[in-house]
Amino acid sequence: MNKWRHHYPLYVLLFLLFVGTTGLYVSYKQHSNTEPLTVASTQVTLSSSDAISIEHGRGLTHECITCHTMDEGGPARLGPNLFGILGAHHAHMKGYAYSKSLANLADRIWTTEALDKWLQSPTAYAPGTTMAFPGFIDANDRADIIAYLKTLK
Repeated sequence: MNKWRHHYPLYVLLFLLFVGTTGLYVSYKQHSNTEPLTVASTQVTLSSSDAISIEHGRGLTHECITCHTMDEGGPARLGPNLFGILGAHHAHMKGYAYSKSLANLADRIWTTEALDKWLQSPTAYAPGTTMAFPGFIDANDRADIIAYLKTLK
Protein backbone atom coordinates (compact mmCIF):
# COMPACT_ATOMS: atom_id res chain seq x y z
CA MET A 1 0.00 0.00 0.00
CA ASN A 2 1.28 3.47 -0.91
CA LYS A 3 2.31 5.38 2.21
CA TRP A 4 1.23 8.72 0.61
CA ARG A 5 -2.28 7.53 -0.19
CA HIS A 6 -3.80 8.79 3.06
CA HIS A 7 -2.50 12.30 2.22
CA TYR A 8 -4.12 12.32 -1.22
CA PRO A 9 -7.19 14.43 -0.22
CA LEU A 10 -4.86 17.01 1.33
CA TYR A 11 -2.79 17.23 -1.86
CA VAL A 12 -5.92 17.67 -3.97
CA LEU A 13 -7.20 20.39 -1.65
CA LEU A 14 -3.86 22.23 -1.70
CA PHE A 15 -3.70 21.99 -5.48
CA LEU A 16 -7.23 23.35 -5.87
CA LEU A 17 -6.51 26.18 -3.44
CA PHE A 18 -3.33 27.06 -5.33
CA VAL A 19 -5.05 27.03 -8.73
CA GLY A 20 -8.06 28.92 -7.37
CA THR A 21 -6.09 31.68 -5.65
CA THR A 22 -3.58 32.18 -8.44
CA GLY A 23 -6.47 32.44 -10.88
CA LEU A 24 -7.70 35.46 -8.95
CA TYR A 25 -4.43 37.31 -9.45
CA VAL A 26 -3.61 36.35 -13.00
CA SER A 27 -6.27 38.55 -14.63
CA TYR A 28 -4.41 41.31 -16.42
CA LYS A 29 -6.36 44.31 -17.68
CA GLN A 30 -5.67 45.69 -21.12
CA HIS A 31 -4.30 49.22 -20.96
CA SER A 32 -4.12 51.74 -23.77
CA ASN A 33 -2.24 54.15 -21.49
CA THR A 34 1.44 54.37 -22.37
CA GLU A 35 2.40 56.81 -19.64
CA PRO A 36 5.70 55.82 -18.01
CA LEU A 37 5.72 54.66 -14.40
CA THR A 38 9.07 54.70 -12.63
CA VAL A 39 9.44 52.42 -9.64
CA ALA A 40 12.74 52.10 -7.77
CA SER A 41 14.75 53.52 -10.68
CA THR A 42 13.21 51.04 -13.12
CA GLN A 43 11.29 52.50 -16.06
CA VAL A 44 8.02 50.66 -16.66
CA THR A 45 5.56 51.65 -19.39
CA LEU A 46 1.86 50.96 -18.90
CA SER A 47 0.51 49.32 -22.04
CA SER A 48 -1.43 46.20 -23.02
CA SER A 49 1.75 44.11 -23.06
CA ASP A 50 2.85 45.08 -19.54
CA ALA A 51 3.04 42.71 -16.61
CA ILE A 52 1.83 45.46 -14.28
CA SER A 53 -1.69 44.64 -13.21
CA ILE A 54 -3.89 47.37 -11.82
CA GLU A 55 -6.42 44.72 -10.78
CA HIS A 56 -3.72 42.82 -8.91
CA GLY A 57 -2.70 46.05 -7.17
CA ARG A 58 -6.32 46.71 -6.28
CA GLY A 59 -6.52 43.23 -4.76
CA LEU A 60 -3.38 43.81 -2.73
CA THR A 61 -4.84 46.97 -1.20
CA HIS A 62 -7.18 44.82 0.89
CA GLU A 63 -4.41 45.06 3.47
CA CYS A 64 -4.49 48.87 3.23
CA ILE A 65 -8.24 49.36 3.61
CA THR A 66 -8.11 48.10 7.16
CA CYS A 67 -6.64 51.48 8.12
CA HIS A 68 -7.22 53.70 5.05
CA THR A 69 -10.14 54.76 2.87
CA MET A 70 -9.56 55.21 -0.86
CA ASP A 71 -12.69 56.93 -2.08
CA GLU A 72 -12.78 60.61 -3.01
CA GLY A 73 -13.39 62.69 0.11
CA GLY A 74 -13.34 59.59 2.30
CA PRO A 75 -12.62 59.98 6.00
CA ALA A 76 -9.43 59.07 7.78
CA ARG A 77 -9.36 55.85 9.76
CA LEU A 78 -6.21 54.85 11.59
CA GLY A 79 -4.45 56.22 8.51
CA PRO A 80 -5.33 59.04 6.10
CA ASN A 81 -7.46 58.72 2.97
CA LEU A 82 -5.36 57.64 -0.02
CA PHE A 83 -7.47 59.03 -2.88
CA GLY A 84 -5.20 61.13 -5.11
CA ILE A 85 -2.10 60.24 -3.09
CA LEU A 86 0.23 60.32 -6.12
CA GLY A 87 1.34 63.90 -6.59
CA ALA A 88 0.06 64.96 -3.16
CA HIS A 89 2.28 66.22 -0.39
CA HIS A 90 3.30 63.91 2.43
CA ALA A 91 0.97 64.65 5.34
CA HIS A 92 -1.58 65.96 2.81
CA MET A 93 -4.85 65.30 4.65
CA LYS A 94 -6.00 68.29 6.65
CA GLY A 95 -7.02 67.49 10.20
CA TYR A 96 -5.25 64.13 10.32
CA ALA A 97 -2.71 63.71 13.15
CA TYR A 98 0.38 62.48 11.31
CA SER A 99 3.34 61.05 13.18
CA LYS A 100 6.18 63.50 13.72
CA SER A 101 8.32 61.61 11.20
CA LEU A 102 5.76 62.10 8.40
CA ALA A 103 4.87 65.63 9.48
CA ASN A 104 8.58 66.47 9.03
CA LEU A 105 8.31 65.27 5.40
CA ALA A 106 5.20 67.36 4.66
CA ASP A 107 6.99 69.41 1.97
CA ARG A 108 7.82 66.28 -0.06
CA ILE A 109 5.58 64.96 -2.84
CA TRP A 110 4.38 61.37 -3.07
CA THR A 111 6.03 60.27 -6.32
CA THR A 112 6.12 56.71 -7.63
CA GLU A 113 9.66 56.42 -6.29
CA ALA A 114 8.67 57.70 -2.83
CA LEU A 115 5.65 55.40 -2.69
CA ASP A 116 7.77 52.45 -3.77
CA LYS A 117 10.21 53.09 -0.90
CA TRP A 118 7.34 53.68 1.56
CA LEU A 119 5.51 50.51 0.50
CA GLN A 120 8.71 48.49 0.77
CA SER A 121 9.33 49.55 4.37
CA PRO A 122 7.43 52.40 6.00
CA THR A 123 9.74 52.36 9.04
CA ALA A 124 12.87 52.59 6.88
CA TYR A 125 11.36 55.43 4.84
CA ALA A 126 10.14 57.41 7.86
CA PRO A 127 11.72 56.15 11.08
CA GLY A 128 9.32 56.73 13.95
CA THR A 129 6.19 56.40 11.82
CA THR A 130 3.13 55.05 13.59
CA MET A 131 2.24 52.87 10.59
CA ALA A 132 2.58 49.31 11.84
CA PHE A 133 2.48 47.62 8.41
CA PRO A 134 5.89 46.03 7.67
CA GLY A 135 5.78 46.60 3.91
CA PHE A 136 5.57 44.67 0.65
CA ILE A 137 8.77 42.80 -0.19
CA ASP A 138 7.94 42.02 -3.82
CA ALA A 139 8.78 44.90 -6.19
CA ASN A 140 6.12 43.75 -8.68
CA ASP A 141 3.47 43.88 -5.96
CA ARG A 142 4.54 47.42 -5.10
CA ALA A 143 4.45 48.42 -8.77
CA ASP A 144 0.94 46.97 -9.09
CA ILE A 145 -0.26 48.82 -5.99
CA ILE A 146 1.23 52.07 -7.28
CA ALA A 147 -0.40 51.52 -10.68
CA TYR A 148 -3.74 51.08 -8.91
CA LEU A 149 -3.22 54.13 -6.68
CA LYS A 150 -2.45 56.12 -9.80
CA THR A 151 -6.00 55.47 -11.01
CA LEU A 152 -7.47 57.06 -7.87
CA LYS A 153 -7.77 60.63 -9.09
